[in-house]
Amino acid sequence: MKTAIKITAVALVAIMLVCAFASCAKTLSGSYSGKALLGTYTYEFKGNKVTRAYTVGNTTTTSEGTYEIAKDENGNQVIKFTTTDGDGKSTTTSSKFSEGSVDGKAFIEIDGVRYTKD
Repeated sequence: MKTAIKITAVALVAIMLVCAFASCAKTLSGSYSGKALLGTYTYEFKGNKVTRAYTVGNTTTTSEGTYEIAKDENGNQVIKFTTTDGDGKSTTTSSKFSEGSVDGKAFIEIDGVRYTKD
């Protein structure tokens, strides 16, 4: 009986540590938008999920997926987007990433393009 309690206690501590480290991942929340060559990009972040919308005139193209903010092999901050197509094939892209604020207005930069928080 004592062995079972010890094993259960160790398992609970391990689960708590995993949850604590998982919650330390950098996340974004809210909507960010910015101008592109011909239209407007909007990123909507909720937890680790992202919805990207590109609007040109009256036409909007959207994609959904997940994201992760990490460091690349050179120590630079990047954002990795993963999307899954209709056939179940996942694609991950990595882009340079930074964030900040100007005059109290938050922004993110992805590959040098600035998106302001709505």
